[in-house]
Amino acid sequence: MTKLLTGALAALFLCLGSGLAAANGICMSYDMVTEKLRDESGEAIIGRGVMPGGRAVVEMWGDAGDGSWTVLQLQPNGMACLAFFGDGFHVPDTPPPGEGT
Repeated sequence: MTKLLTGALAALFLCLGSGLAAANGICMSYDMVTEKLRDESGEAIIGRGVMPGGRAVVEMWGDAGDGSWTVLQLQPNGMACLAFFGDGFHVPDTPPPGEGT
């Protein structure tokens, strides 16, 4: 089921992306992407970071229940580009960076 939903999201990017392509993937409206990730894939945002030079923000979404995960590259124009997706997502038992040794 996970691969089917994630694959459907990738297909949605291809079909609705209006031909917009970024270096890392196919792009579409951030709101549309996040709605699909939440409602159809059951994923939630688990992390966000700024790329070097502030050129874009990267978000990681995941669902520990079924293992699906997605990485989005957010553009200043409100578009989200599919960078990577897959399965086997889990949260390891390690402290966050900068905490512990």
